Formats: sequence, structure tokens, C-alpha cells
Amino acid sequence: DDPKSRAVRLDLARTLFAQGRAVDSLNHLHEMVSQNPGDADAWRLGGDIALSRPDFLEFAVDWTGEAVKSVTDDPGLAAQRGEALLRSGNADAALPFWQIAAANRGNSQRAALCLCSVAAGKSAPIIELEAEPAISREFLKLYQRLISTPAGPLLLKINANLRAVAAALPSAAQRIESAMSEAA
Repeated sequence: DDPKSRAVRLDLARTLFAQGRAVDSLNHLHEMVSQNPGDADAWRLGGDIALSRPDFLEFAVDWTGEAVKSVTDDPGLAAQRGEALLRSGNADAALPFWQIAAANRGNSQRAALCLCSVAAGKSAPIIELEAEPAISREFLKLYQRLISTPAGPLLLKINANLRAVAAALPSAAQRIESAMSEAA
């Protein structure tokens, strides 16, 4: 194999990460995107690695910021950028990235768009009745993941505005209300 082959280099980065050598993997990917800033696969893999560990959040924000500057039309990179910003507690900045990512109509992306919209003080997008249960499940998964992140305070905004959540995702709003009642 050619050690300069893009595919081999991506495999090396995956292998390093699988061996618990995330920093080495990210250094390798940084070298790749420095040589070819348009390499969306390398940016995405780096984003996946950076978002895989809570202690890499600051790096994930930086990495995904550079990624969306270098590759402007990739919904996967937009989702990573939205997730990094949302986890860091910046729903306003994350919202446009979730709008791009949700255009592919994936349930988790649409759930993130709803959560981010409500956290940013906006109305949640309209969800079709048949998609509501699946998107509500994804919304609740994201809500739970955000509890122990710097985005935790955003959840207070969502809790205070459950009416906006209920307008789009009544199942999710009901579960959150039930959990809050039990906690009280």
C-alpha cells in the first residue's frame, strides 16, 4: 500500500482512534486537512473523534468551525458543528447549522433542530404527525445527553418553554413534564 494514499491515511487515523490514541489520530487528520482542506471525510472523522469525548469539547468547537469554513456544503459537517456548539451551550450559533443538517430529514437532526430552536427562544419547526414519535425519541435522547454538558443551562430554557416543545413534539414534552413532576 502507498503510505501517502488518502484511504490508507484515513484507515490509520481510524486505527489510532480505535487503539485509544485519539490525540495521535487527530494530529494525523490535522496533517491531512492541512494538505487538503477540502477533504470532507478527514474533517468528518476528526469531528467524530472530537465529539466522542467530553474533555475534547473545546477542540470539537474549533475543529468543526474550521471544517465548515473549508467544506461549506456538507450536511454531516454542519451537524457536527451544530452539535459542538449546542453541547457548549450556544444554541443561537448552533441553530443555522441544525437547519442545514435537518434538510436531509433525518430524525436525529430534526430533533436537534427542534431542541435548538426552543433553546434559542424560537418556535420549533412543524413535525408531521407520523414522524412525531420517532423525532420525540431522538429529542429525549439528545436532551439526556446534554444534561451533563455545559449546555445544561439551555435545558432550563427548554423546561420553561415546554409549550413550544409540545407544539412540535407533544410526546417529548409530556415525558419531560412527567420527569419534572416526579423530581418535584
